[in-house]
Amino acid sequence: MNLPNPVVSSALAAGGRLAVVAEDGRLTYDELHRAVRAVSLTLSARLNVGDRVGLWGPPTAAYVVAFHALFYLGAEVAPLSERGTFDELAAALRTLKPTSILVVGPASEAADRAFAEAGVPVIPLAATVLSGGLSPADAEAIERWWPDDEPRLCILTSGTTGAPKAVSLSTAQLTFGAMGSALRLGHLPTDRWLACLPLHHIGGAMIVFRCALYGTTLELHPRFDARLVSERLRSGEVTQVSLVPPMLEALVEAQGGLGGNCALGGPPAHALLRLVLVGGGPMSTSLRRRCQSLGLPVATTWGMTESAAQVATATPGDVDGILRPLPFVRVTAEDDGRLVLRGPQVGHERLVTSDLGRVHEDGSVTVLGRLDDLIVSGGAKISPSEVEAVIETHPDVAECVVVGLSDDRFGARPLALIVLRDVVKSLDVEGLRVFCRQALTPYKCPDVFLAVPREAFPRSALGKLDRPALIESLPDLLSKLERNCP
Repeated sequence: MNLPNPVVSSALAAGGRLAVVAEDGRLTYDELHRAVRAVSLTLSARLNVGDRVGLWGPPTAAYVVAFHALFYLGAEVAPLSERGTFDELAAALRTLKPTSILVVGPASEAADRAFAEAGVPVIPLAATVLSGGLSPADAEAIERWWPDDEPRLCILTSGTTGAPKAVSLSTAQLTFGAMGSALRLGHLPTDRWLACLPLHHIGGAMIVFRCALYGTTLELHPRFDARLVSERLRSGEVTQVSLVPPMLEALVEAQGGLGGNCALGGPPAHALLRLVLVGGGPMSTSLRRRCQSLGLPVATTWGMTESAAQVATATPGDVDGILRPLPFVRVTAEDDGRLVLRGPQVGHERLVTSDLGRVHEDGSVTVLGRLDDLIVSGGAKISPSEVEAVIETHPDVAECVVVGLSDDRFGARPLALIVLRDVVKSLDVEGLRVFCRQALTPYKCPDVFLAVPREAFPRSALGKLDRPALIESLPDLLSKLERNCP
C-alpha cells in the first residue's frame, strides 16, 4: 500500500491554515507545500529515493521545510543534534552512516569538523528557503506516494546501555503511531502543538510529523524556557505541549510559571489547553498531585523510539495516569516481566523490550523500570523505579534515584539518593526508613539514604536521568559526600 504525502494532503484540505510558527517566520500549509516542492526540486539532482540523509539545523521553519522536502523526495531523514559536540556528532555519523548531510543555515564549528572528518557530502540549505517557492511557470515536482514499508525516519537512540544505535522507522510505523495518538488524545483542526523537545529525538520528530499529518499548527521553540512556555500555555493559542518530567517540574516551579501566586496572574493555563503530554521517564506522585491541583490536563505516556514514540498513554486529566495501549499496538509481558509489543507500530513484528512491567486484566500497563536497572540482592530482584515511586510520595522529597550499592553478603543493596524540597533543611533518615517499610517489603527498602544536590544527577539533552553515567560517577559522588560530612 502506498500513502500520499501528508503536506500535500493538508495543503489541499486547509491551505490557508498555519502550518509552522517559529522564530524565523510562519508558514501556511500552501506556503509550506510550495517551499517543500521548491527545495525538493533543488535536492533532486543530488539525492535519490532511499538515501539516508543526515539533517542538521536549529529548530526553525526552514528546518521543517527541509525535513518535509527530504520526505517528499523519498529519502530517509536522520536528524542530528544541532547542539552536539564534535565527539557526539562524529559518533552519531559513524552509527547512522548517512549518504549525505543537509545543513540548514550556518553550521556550528563542531558540526563542520565532524562532517569533514566523516567525509560525507554536505549540502548547504540557506535559511532564506522560506522566501522561495514555486511559481506556476515552474516545473512541478511530482508528488511521490510512500510505500508503507519504506524507511522514512532514522533516529539515533542510546537505549539502556548507553551504546548508540540507529533505529529505522517505516511509513507505516510513523502513520499508525500518529493516528493512534490522535485517537487516544483527540484531534481538532484548531490545535496548535508547542514543540520544545529536541527534534533529533523521537518525541520531537514525531510532533513535526503528526502536525503535518493532522493539518494542524506546529509551534517550534528553539529550546525549553519554563517562563516562556508558561506564558504560551496561558495565551489561548497553544492547545498541546509535549514535555519530559524535569521540564514539567521546572514549569511548575518557575517564577511566574504554573505555581500558585503567579507573577503573571490568572489561572495556570488557558481553558483551551487540552493536553500536556508527559513521557520519557516516570512522573513522581507528588508532581502528579501538584498538576492535579492546578487542573492541568496531563497525559502520561510510555513509549520508545522503536515504536514511533507512544505505546501506552493515559487520557488527558486522568489523575491516576493509567496507561492503556494505543489502538494499533498490543502489549503483553514475558514470564521475566519484560514487556512485549506487537502491531504495525513495530513493523508487525514482536518486539521484546528492555522495559519491565505488568499487563493487567483490563489491558492497562504498569511500567516498573528497565531490565538493566534491576538490583539483584540475595537472589531477589528489586526495581529501582518501584522504590523511587514510593519515596517520592514523601512530603520532604523532591526527587529520588535508587541504585545498587555493592554488598559482600547480598551482592548488592539499594541506595537512595534524595533531593530534598527547598523548604526542608535536613534529611530525616529514620523517618524515611519507617515510611518505606510501610509500603515496601523489607528487602526492597534502601539500606542507605543520602541527600544530594539536584545537579548530582547527570541528564541527557532531553533532561532525562542518565542512569549509566550516574552509576559510573557514584564512587566520586560518595567520596565527595563523605568528605563533606561533619
